[in-house]
Amino acid sequence: EQVAPVKPIMVNSDCKQMATEEDFLKSRKKMTAEDTDDEMVTVAKKLFKQKCYSTEQIKNLSVLFLKDEGKYKLFDAAYPYVYDTQNFKILETQLTDQYYISRFKAMIRN
Repeated sequence: EQVAPVKPIMVNSDCKQMATEEDFLKSRKKMTAEDTDDEMVTVAKKLFKQKCYSTEQIKNLSVLFLKDEGKYKLFDAAYPYVYDTQNFKILETQLTDQYYISRFKAMIRN
C-alpha cells in the first residue's frame, strides 16, 4: 500500500534569518519615518535583504500605504524575501484596484 507523500511546507531556501516581532516593529517604525511610498519601499527593500518576513508581517506593513500602487510595490519588493511563499497569494485581498490585482496575480504565477 502506497502512502501519499506529505507535501512539505514551502519555505524560501534563500532565507537565512527570519524577522522577529521586534524586527517587524523596527521595520514599521523606519518605514513610517519616510515621506513617500517609494521611500518606504526603498527602506523595506534594505530590510528584506537582511531578513525574511512572513506573509502576515508583509500584510501588516502594507497598511502603511494608502494606495494600491504603494502596496503593490511593497509586495513586489517583498516577494523574494517572504519565507512562507505559499501564503503570499492572500495579500491579493489587500488590493482593490483591478490593475494592481492582475499585476499581483501575474507576479505570483512566475
